[in-house]
Amino acid sequence: MLTMSSCRVCYLLVTQLPGSGNGYSPLNDVWVTDQKGAVMTIRFPEASNIATGQAELPEWPQWLLDRYGARMLHPNEVVRAPGAPVPRSTVYRTAILLFPRGVLADGVLVPQIEQALSEIGLTIRLPNGEFPSSALHPALAGLDDNVMADVPIPVVIRVGAAGPAVVDAWAALQQIRARVSSPNTRFERISLEHLLVGTNYGGVPTWSPHDVRPSSFGSPYRLMPVAFRGTGPVRQPTPPNGRRVVAAVLDTGLVRHPLFGNAAPGSGLPSGGFVREFTTSANAIAQQNKYLNGLTPTNILLNIWEAPVYGDVLTEEIGRATGHCCFISGLIHQGAPDADVLVTRVMQTDNICREADLLLALWLIVARVTAAQKPGGNISEIVDIVSLSLGGYVESTSTKASNLRTVIMDLTGRGVLVVAAAGNDATTREFYPAALATEPNPWPGQRVLGVGALNPDDTTAWFSNAGPNITIEATGACMISTFPPDVKGSHGTGRRTESGGRQTADPDKFSGAWAMGSGTSYAVAHVVARAADLLSKDPTITTVDAASMRTRAINVVQQLP
Repeated sequence: MLTMSSCRVCYLLVTQLPGSGNGYSPLNDVWVTDQKGAVMTIRFPEASNIATGQAELPEWPQWLLDRYGARMLHPNEVVRAPGAPVPRSTVYRTAILLFPRGVLADGVLVPQIEQALSEIGLTIRLPNGEFPSSALHPALAGLDDNVMADVPIPVVIRVGAAGPAVVDAWAALQQIRARVSSPNTRFERISLEHLLVGTNYGGVPTWSPHDVRPSSFGSPYRLMPVAFRGTGPVRQPTPPNGRRVVAAVLDTGLVRHPLFGNAAPGSGLPSGGFVREFTTSANAIAQQNKYLNGLTPTNILLNIWEAPVYGDVLTEEIGRATGHCCFISGLIHQGAPDADVLVTRVMQTDNICREADLLLALWLIVARVTAAQKPGGNISEIVDIVSLSLGGYVESTSTKASNLRTVIMDLTGRGVLVVAAAGNDATTREFYPAALATEPNPWPGQRVLGVGALNPDDTTAWFSNAGPNITIEATGACMISTFPPDVKGSHGTGRRTESGGRQTADPDKFSGAWAMGSGTSYAVAHVVARAADLLSKDPTITTVDAASMRTRAINVVQQLP
């Protein structure tokens, strides 16, 4: 946890604009000089005297729950194992439990779990009668056995032979807790699969009871198209210190954009560009989703390309998270042009992320970094920073129960800096994984940077979550960045002459390829950009053993403001 005193400072983003002299650029909503770039704010917040503990969770609409085979857990309406604490509200998939591989491979424990579930008419057996496999994706094979045992595998809960029964993962988990005990240290990490949300403003599934949208004068934070005709940031043709810094963005996936150099969706990316595809993760998630498809209702990810554009194909309403990854990638590139952005898709354009997809992507990054850190490893495969502009509210803050905690602790132990959004609900309730920022690490340094959002005038953004999990704040409101140019929604112009020669601006036509948006998502992007820029200038960047990377990460955090 950061212990240094709070401060207010600015940093420079390198941006090149046409013409000469000083001027104002809409690129970053800040003053731009002809030599350097845009002044943005990153600061350590004042010591918070706001306690956590708000219990409410915004109510999710039933149609969205149905889309993912999910339900809300209401603390006063659920069964509990004897001695179990009262849970907090959360959202989870009803037919899935996450089992650490070390549990599924336990030939004594799995039959005991099956026996306990049979008492309430449920089963984890496959239709052929076999137990679920403990096999992992081949890309994880390079991890040692003890690490692989931590990797969670989604397991489907079904109605057993003694049915009928209600398939409810929460009830199944409580039955397992009540009927089974085990010396297996990973037993307590059997968990629900939560639904997480992206943290762009306007992307939360529903706002009640925390409606932070100003109602009297319209929202100053809404997504809208803008016109920008400046040139892109200057990128050195070769890495300044022998290696490109890599920031992994786990988000909505790749899109077509002129700055990315790809001509059309699916056309691939040019060599030498700043965007890379994490195809191993995309393929593994697709394989996992195909396995689960049809077993429980869900919206699944099958490739790395962002789709669909619309949240509703009939009304052509743009998805709440459409362009989210594009916007974040553009912000990182503006601030760290010599770094690469490694993209993988874990979130739908409706702004929902299945926890199992996120966990698999994170464990694949662990495997990638582990392989690169071995003697003779390919250091270009190193991931220096993980950007997480998403998260959620879970039923328990127990250190024993979090699969997210386990994988993030592994990443930071290998020297990867993890930066996560604090959430946009104007609440003090812990938002994970950003809330892990308050927890100590077993080694020097911080487990996660939890990022809150500032307005352009450096005041705290109206929507930004609060509390001790906010360890750093950065400009995240009214930001301008890249956006897919082929996105056009159905709202259209407000007024238009009969001849068509004059009209008001179309609020959801993004043919200019730039947009203004807000959210702790974009505050994360600025922190990631600043960290990547600092790392790019570090002469030791080609030394990639875990201890050296941890030291660099600590130094970078201290230099962020």
